[in-house]
Amino acid sequence: MARGHYNRCHVCDVEQAWPVPAGSADGVHAGAILEHVADWHAPLNNANAILRDGGLLVVPTPNLRYWKELRKLLLGKQPHWLQAMEHLHGYTPRFLRGLLELHGFDVFDLQADRLNLAGFPCASRWGCRRLAGGDRC
Repeated sequence: MARGHYNRCHVCDVEQAWPVPAGSADGVHAGAILEHVADWHAPLNNANAILRDGGLLVVPTPNLRYWKELRKLLLGKQPHWLQAMEHLHGYTPRFLRGLLELHGFDVFDLQADRLNLAGFPCASRWGCRRLAGGDRC
């Protein structure tokens, strides 16, 4: 599907070397892959290698620190997405930030799921920072 929208598109194993010249990409969208791979370092190293200086990496992944997931864990339940065999890892925003920084990325925006408390915008912002763990919600 991507080939119909982009000049170049590569399909590859994200845990192996990518067939893209070093420093040739303006951006990488690593959509929902880190929780599925055994070696999370490989795709981050590959992304770092192919991105130009100032290139953008977008890494969406489920938030283990989201309040609904915390509630499940406190009740002794596994989050639904982590029950599936294809999900190998769960990430908190703090751990993901550290992992990205370890691989040489500057994290300038980290967003987490919102905590919706209708009618209490201040409480919602406070709760979002504490219970979701993102810079912005």
